Amino acid sequence: MKKVAIEEVFFPNDGKNYSVAKILEKPQKALFEMRRKLRPSIKELTLLCSTCFQPVILAGYLDQSFYFRHIKDSDDCPIKTNSHL
Repeated sequence: MKKVAIEEVFFPNDGKNYSVAKILEKPQKALFEMRRKLRPSIKELTLLCSTCFQPVILAGYLDQSFYFRHIKDSDDCPIKTNSHL
């Protein structure tokens, strides 16, 4: 597994943080369904960065592996790879 910047995500529905590593262990079909629900235009499911509490999405690499990232043009966060903090 590749090194990820976001190690925990916050589920506002239950007010808890969850390990990204545990989430990414789910079957690929479940991850694709989660990815579809996390799209900003759909807003069916919302997950937040546990550091800055901004929305995150589930993105993928070409090798079909997944990671969580901040939405494009979101405010700075200490763990964003392009953060100015």
